[in-house]
Amino acid sequence: MKTSNLLISLLLFLGAGLSATLPVYAQSGQVNRQTFSMSEMVYKALNAVQVLIDEKNFDQALADLADLRERRITDYERAHTWNMEAYVHFETNDYDAAMLAYENLMQSERIPDGLRQGALKGLSQLSLLKERYDDVINYAQQLLDFQKVQDIELYILMGQAYYRQEKYREALVPVLDAIDLQQQAGNSIKENWYLLLNAIYYSLEDYPGMQSTLKALIVDHPKPAYLLNLAAVYSEQGEITSQMALMESLYESDQLDKESQLVNLANLFMFNKVPYKAAVLLEKAMSSGVVKPIYRNYQYLAQAWQLAGNVDRAFEPLTRAAELADDGTAYLRLAQLYFGKSSWKESEAALIQALEKGGLNNTGNAYLLLGMARFNQKAFATARVAFENAEKDEKMSRLAGQWLSYLQTEEEKYASLEAD
Repeated sequence: MKTSNLLISLLLFLGAGLSATLPVYAQSGQVNRQTFSMSEMVYKALNAVQVLIDEKNFDQALADLADLRERRITDYERAHTWNMEAYVHFETNDYDAAMLAYENLMQSERIPDGLRQGALKGLSQLSLLKERYDDVINYAQQLLDFQKVQDIELYILMGQAYYRQEKYREALVPVLDAIDLQQQAGNSIKENWYLLLNAIYYSLEDYPGMQSTLKALIVDHPKPAYLLNLAAVYSEQGEITSQMALMESLYESDQLDKESQLVNLANLFMFNKVPYKAAVLLEKAMSSGVVKPIYRNYQYLAQAWQLAGNVDRAFEPLTRAAELADDGTAYLRLAQLYFGKSSWKESEAALIQALEKGGLNNTGNAYLLLGMARFNQKAFATARVAFENAEKDEKMSRLAGQWLSYLQTEEEKYASLEAD
């Protein structure tokens, strides 16, 4: 079963979006006139258009580019006009027009490889934005086949396209290839690459894969969220001790600040048989207001102190739990704690409140305990009433009858002593 905490990494990945891969036109406005021949007129016209782009005067920039294409210019010069137009349309969020501009650029025959490759990459990126995932893969693969030195980002684009089509097995291959190539080149792996890989493993329910990816993320891009995700993965794999150790390290470095996180860590302490740590954590968190002072939390705190062998510190939270409870179960537990301390008067009071609140699974047992508490205070008359009520319960009938007989004997003994 998937843990909701694991969604943290998915949200981070989706939030990262395409920030690292959006088409960007060179902002300098300078055109390389040494690679291909460009006339002085076209060179100046393109620089003037770049000024308009810098001033956000996009309509005039598009009009001037269209006018320039009406003149007798070379394929190389025309390709530059389409490249600039694609950028303008991207800036105005007209992605269809941007793609059309890149497609027009691709129709040019005599243009540098760099322009053609830039257009293919722009088409692949824009196709992702337009959710045309098959086109993303097609354009990216064309560009990879065309390049002598492959652009590793293209593998990530393909991985994103497969991922968004829910083709998780297919998505895994290019993303792993990208990471492998990046490592071979001696470069660090980008954070959103790891997040994409983690999201793929999550979708495949591949928790060992998630574990290795999150560990790499923590080394290269340390964030508390990734540690929390790793702890959740440990939980899914049944590695509870590792989960507890990781969560405890976060707690000790003040990186757990949500109620659910602190209660979860307390649960882990209890599961790993360190209830004292659970009790200290809960008491501190409830005092600071991070963990709400509600019935469930008070009851859990009392249980932690009790299991830690410090019964005296369990009384206060269990009393608060009993006051907040909808039924008398917590009061019954409180009475049993007082029984263990031979505090008969306090036990009697708690049992009366338990019976008044009701909702007990075994009312007969509560009456039996009430009779015993009164008996130990030598309140024989009221003890008899409690035992008689307990006797009405089929499960408690025999035991209550034995107590009534014992009570009768004790009453006679005390009566004899008083007579003497």
